Amino acid sequence: MNQLGQQQSASSQRATPASARRERSASVSRRWHHAVPLLVTVALCWLLAGCNACSSEWLAELSAAQGDLQRDEAESVGQWEATQTGARFDFGDGVRTLAGATGTVTFDDGALMKLDPQTTIRFSRFAPGKDGRGIEVEAGNAVLEAGSNELRMHTSVGLAVLQPGTSAQISRGEKGLRFFVSVGLARLEGDGKTVEVNADHGVEVGIGMAILDEFGAETDEPEAAPTATASAPPPVDESNLPIVATLDGSAVKIRRPGSKRFESIASGEHTLDPGTQLKLTSKDSAVVRRGSTKASMAGPGTYVVVGEGPRVVEPVAGGMTVSADGQDVAAEIPGGKVTALGSEGLSIGDVNIAGNRTVTVRARAGRVRVDVGDKSSTLSAGETAQVSKGTISIQGRGVAFADIVTGAGGSLLIHDPNPPTAVGITFGDKCDHLGVVEQLSGSRTVASAVGKGSANLHFDAGQRTYALRCLSAKGQLGPIVAKGKITVYRDAGTSALPSKAPNTNVNTDGRSYTVLYQNLLPAISVRWPNAPPAPSYTLTVTSGGASSNYTVKTASFSFAPGKLREGRHTFQFRSSQGRSSRPSHATIRFDNAAPKASIMSPSEGGFSPGASVRVAGIALPGWEVRAKGASLPLDSEQRFSASVGAGPRGLVLQFSHPARGTHHYLRRAAGVPR
Repeated sequence: MNQLGQQQSASSQRATPASARRERSASVSRRWHHAVPLLVTVALCWLLAGCNACSSEWLAELSAAQGDLQRDEAESVGQWEATQTGARFDFGDGVRTLAGATGTVTFDDGALMKLDPQTTIRFSRFAPGKDGRGIEVEAGNAVLEAGSNELRMHTSVGLAVLQPGTSAQISRGEKGLRFFVSVGLARLEGDGKTVEVNADHGVEVGIGMAILDEFGAETDEPEAAPTATASAPPPVDESNLPIVATLDGSAVKIRRPGSKRFESIASGEHTLDPGTQLKLTSKDSAVVRRGSTKASMAGPGTYVVVGEGPRVVEPVAGGMTVSADGQDVAAEIPGGKVTALGSEGLSIGDVNIAGNRTVTVRARAGRVRVDVGDKSSTLSAGETAQVSKGTISIQGRGVAFADIVTGAGGSLLIHDPNPPTAVGITFGDKCDHLGVVEQLSGSRTVASAVGKGSANLHFDAGQRTYALRCLSAKGQLGPIVAKGKITVYRDAGTSALPSKAPNTNVNTDGRSYTVLYQNLLPAISVRWPNAPPAPSYTLTVTSGGASSNYTVKTASFSFAPGKLREGRHTFQFRSSQGRSSRPSHATIRFDNAAPKASIMSPSEGGFSPGASVRVAGIALPGWEVRAKGASLPLDSEQRFSASVGAGPRGLVLQFSHPARGTHHYLRRAAGVPR
């Protein structure tokens, strides 16, 4: 039988604080193009209920980043340097996104602030209000998402309160502060006044809580139904109608067909030719129409006027959100389209198009379909698709099966002849809607899977931490609610168990020794090298605070196997003439790489799904063997043999020890998918 692969300790370790691993949600939706995004020096103060995290060692963490981001510190404001996911911030620190870059800042209570390109924020040294924490948005545009707690913040015009799960955009209008709620409910308080803002609505507020403007998601007037006595008018051919763009913003630029440069264009209505490119900053918005067909854009991005079929505009680079509830809503992307399947219920998709025309689509809620050429993929909430050169690759989608299952927060030690191992994580009552299981490498998410009640992920050989987050029905990804470790050994468990105790020599020369044993405690031989001649010697052994003396005629002594238990032991010789050796220490420790079992039957793939299988092998003393929840009897030589019914994918043998934990040995049935 082959030597068993090396095993690792089952002891739990404290994982590094996890960063929220989220794709960038676009700051504006096609449905709220009226919210002109510009946020220049808006001071925000977080007044978290009870200030649960006021004693935290850090205020916020950069949990997601795409493109080039920089940071500075309170002691060196203005000295910007590159930063990346996992960076943490305290009072006075700053972070900024460069052109084309986005980032997400996660606060220690689970709330989020998403940064558009060319946005700078600073964590204020002195936040207004008791127990407050301030954030100053010095440039750009920010989207705030409350976590599971109510979010309270001070703005330049008063207090804004976001209910749990609420998402809101804050920008500076021409007259005051513009506040738009895309999901949830918020209210503004100041000067004894309170204004409630519902989803898909916004207000522009001046000093003293003066309401300067109210706006909302644009909706088309329903067409009147034809009467019983009149026939419906014939369809109108709109392909020859002019394309008209209504521009709002002082920084809009266009590049006309055949031109090599962009030029500024004034706000208002303009007739555009197909092939014209529009470039918007975070201050601008545009509505492009041809007859009854229109497209709305807001925020930073570049778009080209198409004028083909029902399409009037196509994004070249930038972000947008496709939202639908009740009917499907589609948006064009290079080479295809993205459709939020609102006919199935609330569906939200965030789309980002890079300058190289690579498209990233994240389904934030419901289901979102991506069509490119003759390829089509439908994303469920939490899944992400990347479209490049006509191909669609999916991230965040788990496997459809599990070799072994554990509850969220549990840890497993798995012996698998052929990793990777499909591990199912069940959520229990931790998530009301959907859950996202993230496989972590340090603070980086290397794989994820979304599911309702459970999710399955592949784990390769080695040790990995996983985390569970909950995803709300409106696409809000919450904080970590459970964490665990999965350790997979590439091991069939077929090696022979050691039959003899190891023998180790220890010299009393002042050194420290570590003695590893497998199933049998070692024999220890102690000697004093170059001991001075003497009629006799006394060996003193100190173990756990107690000492024992052994008188011998030569400067050596042997302890039989098992005489010295696990732990630290100190040895020192003293001659009958009064001279002493240097003390030495030996620590006896169980070898975690030792085989726990020798499984002789069945072999991997050696039986059919659901078959009755003969299970046989040898366990070490002190270990219990179980299969399908039932204990297998052991004879006087620690052997076991029984018939066990395999499951649809195979079976799992559990070897448990009160001090060594539980190890799971997998045997897959023939022909199961991998």
